[in-house]
Amino acid sequence: MERWARRYLGEEEALRAFLYFMKLPVVSEWIPNALILIDEAFANVCSDGLAEDFPEDGLARFLVLVHEQHSSVVRRIPKVYGVFTRLVANLAAAQNRIALELQSRLAGVICS
Repeated sequence: MERWARRYLGEEEALRAFLYFMKLPVVSEWIPNALILIDEAFANVCSDGLAEDFPEDGLARFLVLVHEQHSSVVRRIPKVYGVFTRLVANLAAAQNRIALELQSRLAGVICS
């Protein structure tokens, strides 16, 4: 998976397919590694801002799913939690409405 992800996740269609695949319950144990791979691809592809065809809503929805269904796993590994929050922050900085809402929810969890 890692070799494929490093080669293809920079492509819009590959990222869309990967996000869809990672939503399947069967691969939930791969969520921590998937977040790291997505973060690497995001950093490489989006260094100058999000491309017009970047599937930011798809990524934001995936991050919401991770937060709602796999939060305990993500929070248990500091590096993965850092990657997760960085992805949310990057999408929120691009004014993605889904990421902005998730960022607000995360801030509420931290404050309570």
